[in-house]
Amino acid sequence: NARPDRGEFRERLSQRGPRVAGEIAEILGLEGNEIREALRNGSSIAELAEAQGIDSADVVDAIVARAEERLDTAVENGRIVALGDTAAALRASDAHLEVCLTSNDCLGQPVAEHPLRMLADAGFRVGLNPDDRTITTTTSRREFELARTLLGMTDIELAAMSERAAVAAFLPDTDRAALVERVRSGWDIAVPRLVHLAEREVWESCRASGVYLPTEFGRDGFIHLSGLHQVLTPANRFYAGRRDLVALVVDAHLISNALVWEPGTGTQEYFPHLYGALGADAVLAASIFHFGEYTIPEAKSYLADQGVEVRL
Repeated sequence: NARPDRGEFRERLSQRGPRVAGEIAEILGLEGNEIREALRNGSSIAELAEAQGIDSADVVDAIVARAEERLDTAVENGRIVALGDTAAALRASDAHLEVCLTSNDCLGQPVAEHPLRMLADAGFRVGLNPDDRTITTTTSRREFELARTLLGMTDIELAAMSERAAVAAFLPDTDRAALVERVRSGWDIAVPRLVHLAEREVWESCRASGVYLPTEFGRDGFIHLSGLHQVLTPANRFYAGRRDLVALVVDAHLISNALVWEPGTGTQEYFPHLYGALGADAVLAASIFHFGEYTIPEAKSYLADQGVEVRL
């Protein structure tokens, strides 16, 4: 394949649709399902780009440029705003928000512009339902498909929505627990990336030995983990205001000890618990984790002060 120069690459990307994954698939001359399958099998975007004769640096530059463009547009249009007191209290309460995309569409809110994705990304617990089917004439299956195709929700996210809806059901505890288990087994989704919030000093001291055990392991007998879609839940409940944490991104396929999904602390929602030590080789990345809300200019200014090159 003829290799496009960097300017041509960016120009072609800028003319694509709103979803970066779809844009990159087109740029690389692949189908979206081909990229997803390759990633599931362990390939990286860089490897896929190299196979297509495209410099991975061009892909990174294009992703960053497009993301910055979307962020700027979202801020200008008021789609990214600071949470008010009511919204912040609602999120902190773990209240479950039921949404029917078709119902909102009937009232003038196009599905493609629905804030479901924004709410989920902001840490709200949201779910899908068909509302009054005598009016909406939709189904739960159709609502999931709309969220998948028009809002880019993944099967992992949709499965989590279903589970959280079951957790919020008005049922006796035993019936609710049975419903949650039934929903989980029905989706049968494997979550490939997990997160553990670790104390920075403990992680640094354990990393050299290649084996990580948090201080609470002796008390609990396991390491608390979260799916990527769940990490704000423990952050809200247990780590608000902490500035001494790192987020360890873990490849579930590289965990050698027993990993068990079971109800978390104070909830019937299932979380992954690792009954053994975490090998450092299973940690794909360790990132400073500051739980809080900052404006984009504040974040850029902080990064610049730390010597990170950013576009101010």
